[in-house]
Amino acid sequence: MTTLAVAAVGGNALTGQGQQGTPDQLAGNAAEMAAALGALHRTGTRLVVVHGNGPQVGNLALQQESAARSIPPQPLHQLCAMTQGQLGSLLVLALDRELGPGAAVCLVTHVVVDPADPAFELPTKPIGPSYNERQAKSQSHQWQVAEEPGRGWRRVVASPYPQRIVEIDALRTLLTAGQIVIAAGGGGIAVQEGSLTGIDAVIDKDHAATVVALALGAADLYLLT
Repeated sequence: MTTLAVAAVGGNALTGQGQQGTPDQLAGNAAEMAAALGALHRTGTRLVVVHGNGPQVGNLALQQESAARSIPPQPLHQLCAMTQGQLGSLLVLALDRELGPGAAVCLVTHVVVDPADPAFELPTKPIGPSYNERQAKSQSHQWQVAEEPGRGWRRVVASPYPQRIVEIDALRTLLTAGQIVIAAGGGGIAVQEGSLTGIDAVIDKDHAATVVALALGAADLYLLT
């Protein structure tokens, strides 16, 4: 009898402390994650993988801001979509190398949040690179910054609690077809109920993984850091 598990992979596990997030570093870290996830899959476990994106989406925001005079910067929820594609591709390719072509698929995933969530009044989610206190407080980006224990000072953004996964039925279909599914990457692209308009936030990947696990009736939830 197969077991369904949800595994949450931290964005900080894909860009480790002291790393800059180069393509080689990302690919190497993805390969390490794929080895662990592949071993779990070989036990007969059906698997959904949710990844974080804190370092990567913050780096992308910096790139957007630095090119703002030439190219219109995109809102934070679109940057979350971009990192879903980036990191989802890395993990899919790493899993395919580990288990064979076609083993995994990435599902672009939108997650409903409440615009009235108190998180919008008190941003707590660290994104992007680490700074010392002087560097952080001298940033010209009008950011909110906070000290993250053990990692220095970082930009913080709103992290509302996820309410439901928009593409949950598609996720079930892919699991039934035997795929390992990368879903709710970066915690998912935050949207408002009804209109499904994007909301600027970065959802915590552990919270998103919990909502996925509950919706699917998963037997196990793993938090890989």
